[in-house]
Amino acid sequence: MGDLSAWLQDNWYELGTLLTLMSFVVAGVWFASNVLKTIKASQEQLGAILKLSIAVSMDRTPKNPSAKDALAEGISSWLETPAINPSKTVGPNRFALACSRILRWLQVPLHAASAVSWRMVKWLQAPIGN
Repeated sequence: MGDLSAWLQDNWYELGTLLTLMSFVVAGVWFASNVLKTIKASQEQLGAILKLSIAVSMDRTPKNPSAKDALAEGISSWLETPAINPSKTVGPNRFALACSRILRWLQVPLHAASAVSWRMVKWLQAPIGN
């Protein structure tokens, strides 16, 4: 037991480094497994949606449609627009509003302070010795 405590006292820095590195490896493996689980779940959802859309499209098509009917159905499906519910319309997001307000603020001319600000800019651009 005395040899172990002496070894720990001599190599405490290396042991701490080893434990720190091992904790980083464990955290990396945990993070990677969570990312892989998320990717797998999204792929499963995409596969289910694809299977559902194929099944629905197979049910919608008649067994022996004429070419004219098939063309008319294809065109009408492309021309259909979903009904817009006015209560569910979404305006611009907060980021777009903030950007437009900042741009509007920047376009407002400076009144009397413009002469003072330009003198300050020229003073900052002048060499130090002048």
